[in-house]
Parts: sequence; C-alpha cells; structure tokens
Amino acid sequence: MYDPEIDVDRNNPAGRLHHILSNALSQPDNLTLEEVWFKVFEIENGPLSEIFPYIHKTNNTLNELKATLNKVDDKNYALFTKHLHRVDQFINTNNFSTIWGSIRSKLTEATLDSLAFCSAELSKMPDCESCIEEQELADLLKEVDELICTIVSASLNESLKLLLIKQLNQIRQAILEYKIVGIDSLSNAYASNLGTITINNSSFLNNKDTEEVQSYIRVLSKIDIFLSVALNIKALAPGAAAIMKQLSAFLVT
Repeated sequence: MYDPEIDVDRNNPAGRLHHILSNALSQPDNLTLEEVWFKVFEIENGPLSEIFPYIHKTNNTLNELKATLNKVDDKNYALFTKHLHRVDQFINTNNFSTIWGSIRSKLTEATLDSLAFCSAELSKMPDCESCIEEQELADLLKEVDELICTIVSASLNESLKLLLIKQLNQIRQAILEYKIVGIDSLSNAYASNLGTITINNSSFLNNKDTEEVQSYIRVLSKIDIFLSVALNIKALAPGAAAIMKQLSAFLVT
C-alpha cells in the first residue's frame, strides 16, 4: 500500500490531489469504489449522490493543476503531466460498485510521485497559499458541529435560528472541501457569512449577547485568522474589516 503520510505540501492543486489519491491507495482492497470515496472525503455513508459534488470538485482541481502547470513551465508541461491521465481515469470511474482492489492499479506509485514533484515545484511560487493544519480544521469542524446542535435546541427567534444553522452548515461544507480546493472554500463561505450578517444586521444586533451568536462570531473570527495566515494577508478588504470590527465589538470577554 502507498504511504499516505509522505510529506507533500497541500498548498497547491498537485499537493491536494496527492493527499486525496494517496488516501485512496491506503484503503483496503475489499471495499467498493463508493466506500473508498466516502472514506477519502471523510463523510458518513449515505446516498451515493452525496459524494458526487466532492468528485466534481476533485476533477476541477485536476483541471486547475493542468492549467497551472502549463502557465508555470510550458517547456516541461509534457513531463509534468505524463501520469495525469491515470488520475483522470480514476476520478472519472463511474462504476461505484466495483471492488477497489480490482481498479487500484490505475493509480501507480509513479503517478503519486509525479504529483509530489509537481507539488514541490508549485510550492516555490511566491503567491502560493500557506496550509492550515489538519488539527486546526478538525477542531473548527467539531466546534461548528457542536454549535449547530446547541442552536437547534436554543430559545432563539426561529428565523435567526434557521439562518445560523444554514450559515454554519455552509462553513461545515467549506471545511470538508478544504482538502480538495484549498483556501477558496473557506474564503467563499466567509464572504457569504459576512454578507448574510450585513443583510440581517438588526437580527444579529438584537441577539448579540446570546451565547449562540457569541459562539458564531468566534467561529468567524477563527476563519478570519485562518484566511489571513493562509493568504499572507496583512489586512482585510475595507468592507470585510469593518464588519469584523463590528462583530468583535459584540464579543463578551
């Protein structure tokens, strides 16, 4: 079995694909392809349709890698992409009842080594994002899940309760997608949440002292820090900075 613990930077599409596919290679041969995908994406078994968005985003990451390599080093593009057709074949295998052991040969160690090499090259780029530690993401996911459970039984206004649950589920989805698409998942969820707060400003102001809203603001503050570190941003865009300043003023210390 391929060793999924090989240290490869995940701050670029090649590194993220390496992480996803090496995880797949570490799965037992007796699983179905469907079961392998559920384990790789770390989601609970459910309808097959639940994994389709993740597979689609993985395919997008592969396309992003091809486009990036072509722009970065077109002279060595053929060398860098020599094994990517195998990645393409695996991602687009749609017989999900197939036993994993019978198709795992589509992913060779040479394929994974090629992705690792590409990742090392892309990590040298000056605008490359910094990685968020897996444990930090796991802790944030746990915090979001616990907050959703708390809000469900809270005595908040029903419309605000539904709004918070919707926004937290969006953040939850973004955390799960981080391993596939990188910081863009959190960045988009963060922007959407700030927009929602702006539109529903009076509701948040009227409930700013509740523990649920306080906890929600703390979650957004942590994402704010993640984004600043990952993107090496010294300051937020003026609009986002103003909203976060207002939210920070809500917090009871």
